[in-house]
Formats: sequence, structure tokens, C-alpha cells
Amino acid sequence: MKSHLAYIDFIKGIATISVILLHTIPDKVLYGTLAVYHIWQAVPVFLFISFYLGFRNLEKKDNVLGYYSKARIIKLFTKIWLPLIILAVLEALFFTSVGNSDKAIACLLCYDNGPGSYYVWCYMQFWLLMPAIFLLLKRFGIVYGGGILLIISLLLDFLWEKYSGIKPGYMCFRYLFLSVPAFMLLKNIEMKKIVPLALASILYLALILYSKVPEYVDPVLPNGWEAQTSLGFFYTLLLVVLMSKLYDKLKPSKIKDYISHLGTISWEVFLVQMVLIGSGVLGYASSKLFHFSFLQIGFRVIVALVVTLLFAELYKRLLDAMVHEKH
Repeated sequence: MKSHLAYIDFIKGIATISVILLHTIPDKVLYGTLAVYHIWQAVPVFLFISFYLGFRNLEKKDNVLGYYSKARIIKLFTKIWLPLIILAVLEALFFTSVGNSDKAIACLLCYDNGPGSYYVWCYMQFWLLMPAIFLLLKRFGIVYGGGILLIISLLLDFLWEKYSGIKPGYMCFRYLFLSVPAFMLLKNIEMKKIVPLALASILYLALILYSKVPEYVDPVLPNGWEAQTSLGFFYTLLLVVLMSKLYDKLKPSKIKDYISHLGTISWEVFLVQMVLIGSGVLGYASSKLFHFSFLQIGFRVIVALVVTLLFAELYKRLLDAMVHEKH
């Protein structure tokens, strides 16, 4: 892959738009439009990129211990936790004012802020584990190291889903194997080796999602998260490669620049959509304004895109002003 990472912002921009669509379009429509092969890949793509960039930095600097530096921790808090905490406090104040104290506490503790609330906890686990995963793959290689990670991922995810009673997304186990295709990209694995694995992933996802198969066909437990599971992540790798090639093929334009720009504010967009879509306002307004379901869906999608992107821009500027003022 190229040393210049402008294409990463472009890919993140596409994934950012996909998140909004994913959380506003009904599941029935998502299944009917084979969303598992496009917008349903949004979270795997984001986590894939996190692994890839993390591995890239670790290999470039060759300093695993320096990964946990004070500067990196401060940067993590400023870019990830500060924007989340501010919105969490605002949400908590709102739900307290309307008498819903349980929801207020859930928002304040950052585990029920809206669709995608699990993501930050999953990301933090990966951030902490990144050096260990990198050393494992570097020591044992893609085949043996990847096999170890696959077994760990499937086993821990099975135990968590079977006995914890908590949504699987809050633990990183299901996504752990994403590190392997990300490491493959780092090592410039040839496309001819990627395609057969991606085709196997496509068939696997189709079997899990669109066929009535016994539970044991899914290595973990079928519970609605089958689109994001270990054996399907080779397709995520192929998707990232194809989107990077699309970036190279597209001529410079305002649309291309804007999509790349969205990649630079993807976290703010993610947070704003959690609050907006999680509030239920769009669903209530669409049901009151329109009788037909397709009009309701269209209204929710358009308003969610426009309002989320607008407020994300404003929120990003506010955060930048706060950080700049401190310095």
C-alpha cells in the first residue's frame, strides 16, 4: 500500500456515511439489499483501519514500549474520550430533566448513548492489546499467528455470548481476527492470494445470513451479529483494497474531497448520530409526517445525513477551539 495515507480518510468517509445509513434503515431493508456486503461493513472497516495504522506505526518505529507513552494517552483522551464525555454529560442532563434516571446513568457511564455505543469500549480494548497482537503476528507469522488468533477469537466470543448475557459488541473478541487481514495488508500480500479468501468469506456470510442453517454452522452463536464475525473479515480486507483503488481512479473533485474530509471527522459524526438517532425523534417525526413506510425511511435517512453531518462539523470546531484555547 502507498506511504501517503490520504486514501485512508476517503475509506473512513465512506464508512462514516455507511454508519448513518445503517442506523436509520430498517433491518428488513438491510437484509433485502445485501447490506452485509456494503454498509454493514462500516464497523469492521473502521476497526480494520485501526489495526492497520497501529501495526504500521509499530513496525515503522520498532518501539513497542513507546506505544503507551504519555503523549499517546493524552492524544487518545483528547480525540476519543473528551468528545464522548461532553455529549454523555449533555445526554445525562437531558434524561435527568425528563425523569429517566436509569437512562441518564447509562449515558453518563458511556454504555447506552445510542446506536454504536459499544464501539468505544471495543476500540479501547484493541488499543490496549495492539502491541501484543503485533508481536504475536510478527513472531509466528500470518498462518500460525492468525490461526492462534482465530481460535482465541472464536473461543472467547463463544464463552462471552453463552454465559455473560451482555451484548457481544462490548467485548473485542468477535472482532479480534480483524487484526490478521490488517497484518496481511501491512505485509503487501498479493491480490491473487486475497481473492480466494474473500470469496470464501462471501459464501460464508451468505450461508449464515440468508439460509436457515443449524446454530453450529456459526462458530459462535447466531444472534444478529453474524455479519461481523471472524471468517467474514477476509471480505473486509478485499473491500478496503478495492476502495483504496477506487480512490486512485477517481479524479479530483469536491465530492471526493468532501468524502475524505468526513473521514477526518468520523468520530464526531459517529457521536452525533448516536445522540440524534438514539433519541427516537426521527422515527417519531417520520411516522407523523408520512403514511407510507418508504417515505418514512427516506425522510429519516435524508434528515439524519444532513443534521448529523452539520452538527458534527460544528461539534468538531467547538472541540478544536477548546483544545486550542488550553494550549
